[in-house]
Amino acid sequence: MQSNRKFVFKNGSDNARINYLEVIIPEVNIPHHEMFTWPSAPFLAQYLFNNQSMLENKTVLELGCGTALVGIVAAKLCSHVFLSDNGLYESSFLCCRKSCSYNNVANVTVVPITWGRFSLELLKLASVDIILGSDSFYNKNDFEDILYTVSYFLNKNPNAVFWTSYQLRSCDYSIEFLLSKWSLYGRLLNVNELNENSDYMGGLSINHELYIYEIRAKCFSK
Repeated sequence: MQSNRKFVFKNGSDNARINYLEVIIPEVNIPHHEMFTWPSAPFLAQYLFNNQSMLENKTVLELGCGTALVGIVAAKLCSHVFLSDNGLYESSFLCCRKSCSYNNVANVTVVPITWGRFSLELLKLASVDIILGSDSFYNKNDFEDILYTVSYFLNKNPNAVFWTSYQLRSCDYSIEFLLSKWSLYGRLLNVNELNENSDYMGGLSINHELYIYEIRAKCFSK
């Protein structure tokens, strides 16, 4: 069953370009469905909304966009957003296109990118400054495909960064070996402010152990 879900983002800083944002997401209320917004998405979206200056005049790519909540918030703050999802299934794009329409975002391009595969659309994609992903590291069978794709973009754009939010589900999963294999390095971002003000994450109270991990190419020049 489809319903419209409202997410509310607030930023009380005097330096914020936007202090209040409402985003409407059409979703199917069935967990494990690509049209369902998982807690990691509003968590990452609120991080972006809290750090608006980092997106100003930037080009953003969201991988595995699903309902596109993160990409839509980014689109309100940056120059242009590429929303991507599994290129093998056209149904993957129905929800994100509908979300864009509901929220009147025009600075968005929808592109098919399948993790671990090269395609003409991927090769033709313009330079990007920021790559986003929420709950990308959910299925460990996808970990290498995700980092293979991320490494392509980060090596093509050496100063770019990948921010990915995730919900801790198991302490047995690790990507350290794969980061080394693909010449990447990562670190946890300090998100204490988000955890202390959980009611501001899209206007929802989120009772999950959530983190944001930053990944860059080892050739990144600070």
